Amino acid sequence: MNAWRELVVDTWGDSPDEAILAELHDTVIAMSDQLATLKLIGTDSIRSAATAAVDDLFATAAAVRRSPATADPVQASRHLSATIRTLREHLREALSIA
Repeated sequence: MNAWRELVVDTWGDSPDEAILAELHDTVIAMSDQLATLKLIGTDSIRSAATAAVDDLFATAAAVRRSPATADPVQASRHLSATIRTLREHLREALSIA
């Protein structure tokens, strides 16, 4: 998720080239695979948290792309980081990982 966030934030200022688009595609596939794994083996709480986080990540990124003139990319980037951090903390708590 962090790799995806870094790539997507980098594309907000410019049109991404083919290499960046390929990397974005690969990170989306990886995130999708991770989400599928969490949905398969996770508890209801984990499944819900993971789904909500991924939905929020994509919605936030799309909002910035859709309205670059009015979007606050710095705040959106912070929001993406916070969403990932919150999911990580939820997973650690749910799985009793220190």
